[in-house]
Amino acid sequence: MEDIKVKVNALVEEEKASLDRIEAEYKEQLAGLRREAEVKGQKMGKQATWHGHLIHLPSNLHIKFSDSKM
Repeated sequence: MEDIKVKVNALVEEEKASLDRIEAEYKEQLAGLRREAEVKGQKMGKQATWHGHLIHLPSNLHIKFSDSKM
């Protein structure tokens, strides 16, 4: 009977260790995804800033577009 308890306890400890490893891997992957998302967000922000500048470029240069034929 004591032998069974020892084996069960060993299996429980092994399972806990496995779950701890899985959790650590999950946290590492999640941190990596968050870093990637942050970088992509910064890039998109820069692109949006440039896009905003380009949209206003004609008016900033005092360029007028007309529909009249030349």
